[in-house]
Amino acid sequence: MGKPSFSHNGVVYTMLHMSTLFPDPAYQRTELLDTSRCRKISLDWDWRALTPLKVVKRGKKYAILDGLHRFVAAQLRFPDGNISLPAIIIKCDDIKKEADVFIKSSTNSKNLTANSIFKAMVTRGDRAARSVVRTLRQRGISIAYGRGRMSPNQTKCPAAFLDAYRVTGSRRFGLLADVIRQYERPDRNDNTIETEALKSVFVKGLAAFLAGAIDRPDAEVKRGLQNGWSAAEVMDWVHAKEDGRTGRSTRNALVVNALGHSFEKGLRP
Repeated sequence: MGKPSFSHNGVVYTMLHMSTLFPDPAYQRTELLDTSRCRKISLDWDWRALTPLKVVKRGKKYAILDGLHRFVAAQLRFPDGNISLPAIIIKCDDIKKEADVFIKSSTNSKNLTANSIFKAMVTRGDRAARSVVRTLRQRGISIAYGRGRMSPNQTKCPAAFLDAYRVTGSRRFGLLADVIRQYERPDRNDNTIETEALKSVFVKGLAAFLAGAIDRPDAEVKRGLQNGWSAAEVMDWVHAKEDGRTGRSTRNALVVNALGHSFEKGLRP
């Protein structure tokens, strides 16, 4: 590393050779890389418009916290790799703090997805995010972060699961994961869990119902739901009750009411 051009409060502004830079897959979104965006940056390369990368030192190299697309674009533009890029070196004590900086520095990025933030939260040690991963893993559900086709028992929407977790709490989140497949898409046979399903009014209502039924035993709630109506019947009931009101909060309330009827029906002999 050459002489820094500026240093203030533990932050160093400098130029770093390409060979010293690398993305850390523990929290960086390498599998979600937008290659078309990288090619565009490469074709339109302009040193005057290049925003510095944000990096942290790891031994003799530097892990990229922010600027992955710019880094890959530079690799495309300069295949011999014999260049240096402007960078901001940030001091971090461990990878969890690096992930924290990644989240903070990328919060306002239009290209950062909720799943990318979730992945960094897991690395950072966020309790809720890790609980989601652990609960899904216990039920044989793995998270697929890439763009390709999902395998059975995979989901690409951990962030949507996290939203549901925040409603149900840790105790009832496992129950939601247990019953969601039967309720949401009974017509599917590939055992994958789609983002659209988890963001549906039905699932939001289901999470709210489980949170509201916290005083009932888990086994009783699960039995009542499993023996009650199907998801289609719940939504048919909701549509029948609607009187022109189409607000999400109204539909959520109707779903909760319908699930209450479903629950009581399922408990009856």
